[in-house]
Amino acid sequence: MALKERQKSILEAIIQEYIDTAHPVASRELVRGSRFGLSSATIRNEMLELDEMGYLEQPHTSAGRIPTDKGFRFYVDEISAVRTTDGKKNSGGAARFVPLRADKIDEFLHDATKLMAELSHSFAVLGIPARHNFEKCGFSAIMQEPEFTDEAFAREFAELADEFEDVFRGLLDDCREGELPRVFIGSENPVHSARRCGVVVSRMLNQVDQSGFIALIGPKRMDYRKNISLIGEFKQYAGKFAK
Repeated sequence: MALKERQKSILEAIIQEYIDTAHPVASRELVRGSRFGLSSATIRNEMLELDEMGYLEQPHTSAGRIPTDKGFRFYVDEISAVRTTDGKKNSGGAARFVPLRADKIDEFLHDATKLMAELSHSFAVLGIPARHNFEKCGFSAIMQEPEFTDEAFAREFAELADEFEDVFRGLLDDCREGELPRVFIGSENPVHSARRCGVVVSRMLNQVDQSGFIALIGPKRMDYRKNISLIGEFKQYAGKFAK
């Protein structure tokens, strides 16, 4: 069943609020923002229907709702559709990467990974598999996110961070330069240690060959819109130095 425009707007608002706060979202919070001009009862009814359609779930009795993997997937696909149809580019966004030195690939990867982790508030991995050259950054910072109070999740994420380039190698082989970043949400991830995570990964051109990749990894609540845009900006900058 196709979503109504009002349901799309409500779903997007709930997802954005959840990304920002990490808390389940109740109808009264959407009413308080006066973004829809709808009553709390109307919004509750729409949220119930979104729940029944599998886009939202209620984690606790009497709590608000959070997006399911299906809800996040709809959100990400809507972002991709907008980017494809309106031809938006990240013009000017690549300027934030100008301080990176591109004359030495090892130094470039190290500094770029650190910057991407800081900008995205995610765990960043950059690498050139053909050279067995990988850089990782952002682990200690992302461990401060609320999800990591769950010890099981923290262990799973640490396992993923340690072995990302190995467990995702097949997916990296499928990524093609020029395509939009691939996004894996929760249960879409091919390895168990990533089933509660969000992963945004893309090929990137580099000074040596075309086998490089960049990935941003975080809780499923990661800001996909921001991270997809950041990767696009970075690839735009890094591509200037590719042979």
